[in-house]
Amino acid sequence: MKLPRAIRDRQGTTLKTRDDARRYVLDKLEARPSHKTWRHAAELLLDNGSSAEAITRQIELALLMDV
Repeated sequence: MKLPRAIRDRQGTTLKTRDDARRYVLDKLEARPSHKTWRHAAELLLDNGSSAEAITRQIELALLMDV
């Protein structure tokens, strides 16, 4: 499933699909297990009922909060 818009991080990684997002979020969550915004993104990705827009917004928020 495609995301409504591509997401690009500071390192230049671009996420275009739900599968891209899933791999990326799981990697981030492994590196930062206590980071609430990445945990929420992972929960949305695991919930098949979550919209692509909600997933995209949460990943964008997590990237903003990830300093």
